[in-house]
Amino acid sequence: MLHSKILVEIMLNDSEIKRAKIQDKEHVLYDGDGLQLTIRPTGTKAFEFRYTSPTTKRKQKIVIGKYPIMSLLEAREKRFELMKQIALGKDPKEERDAQQNKGITVKLVALSYMKYIKTELAPNTYKRNCGIINREIIGQLGEKPINEVTRFDVLKMVRDMEARGIVSTSKMALN
Repeated sequence: MLHSKILVEIMLNDSEIKRAKIQDKEHVLYDGDGLQLTIRPTGTKAFEFRYTSPTTKRKQKIVIGKYPIMSLLEAREKRFELMKQIALGKDPKEERDAQQNKGITVKLVALSYMKYIKTELAPNTYKRNCGIINREIIGQLGEKPINEVTRFDVLKMVRDMEARGIVSTSKMALN
C-alpha cells in the first residue's frame, strides 16, 4: 500500500502567534504566500514578506510590521498589496526605498557630507571643499531629490564648470 504525502499549508492564527516561545535562535512561523512571522531571541516578533524580485529575479525579504502593533489581518492585507505591486512588475523594496528617499534632496546629503568630512580634513582643505560643494553642487542640484539625480545631471554640472574654466574644480566635485 502506497502512502502519499500531501502538503497542506496551514495558515497562522492569533493564538498560535501569542503562544510562540522565544528560542535561542531566530525561528519562523509561516502563514503562506510569502508571509511569515520571524521570532527573534530578543522577543521581537516581526511580519516579513519573502518574494522574488520582478526586476532582479533574486529572492528578497521585506519587514512589513511588528506584532502586536500590526495584527495578522493587517499583515495579510499588506502582503496582498505587495503581491499586487509584484504582479505589476514593481519590486516592493525598491518602491519603499524610493518613497523614503523622496524628500531627501542633494542639499541635505551635501550638508550631511560636509559635517562628516569636517573632522577628516585639514581646516583649509575643508574650507575649499565646502566652497566647491556650496557653489557648484548645491548651487546647481541642491533642491533636486537625491533619487532623481541622473548621471546626465552630474555630467551637465561638470561640463558647466569646465566651460567656465574651472577644470580642476570640476574634477574635485566628481570626487
